[in-house]
Amino acid sequence: MIGRLVKDKRVLICGVVEDPPDYQKSMLRRIRESGAGEITGIDIQACTYPGIQAKRGDVQNDELGGPYDVIVATKIFNHLSDPKRFIERSSRALAPNGMLIIKTPNSRSPQLLFIKMFGRMAPDYINKAHVCWYDLRSIKVLVKQGGMVISKSFYMQSSVTWKQKLFRVLCLICPAFAEDILAVCIKQK
Repeated sequence: MIGRLVKDKRVLICGVVEDPPDYQKSMLRRIRESGAGEITGIDIQACTYPGIQAKRGDVQNDELGGPYDVIVATKIFNHLSDPKRFIERSSRALAPNGMLIIKTPNSRSPQLLFIKMFGRMAPDYINKAHVCWYDLRSIKVLVKQGGMVISKSFYMQSSVTWKQKLFRVLCLICPAFAEDILAVCIKQK
C-alpha cells in the first residue's frame, strides 16, 4: 500500500532505534523497490541499506529538513512522548500536496486484549518504549492539532501466524478490530 504512495517521490522514513532490524530492512527494501525517487532515513538502524541517505535525529525536536513529498512513520507513533510536535515538524517538512503516512498499533484490537488477558506479552505489542496506544479517533485528534487532516485511513491485519489469521477473519466482520491503523495525512488548507 505504501509503495504506491511513494513512487517517484522524495521520501523521509522515520524509524525507531528499538525496532527489529529485519522489520526495518524489509520496509526499506519495499520502499526502495517501489520506485521512490530520493530516500532519507532518520533513526533507521539499517543505515547502510543501499540507496538510503541516513541521518541520526530526534523527530520530535529536530527540524526534519525537506521538502519531502512523503514522510513515512511506521511503528514510531506509539514511541513518541509528543506526537503533536512530530506532526507539526512533519507538516513543515512536507512539500505542497505532501503527505504523512502513519502506521501504528490499534488500541482497539482484540488481539491486544487477548494478549493482556492471558498474560503473554508479544514483544512487538508490549515493550517499555511504547509510550501510548491510539485508535483512529485519537489519531485524528492529534493530526488535527498538528495542522493536518487524515485523507484516507485503513485497518491492517497481519496473517503470518495462525492467531493472526484467526483475527484476520474477525477483521472481515469488524475492520476496526485490526492490529494496525494506517493513516494518510495531508496539510490543512
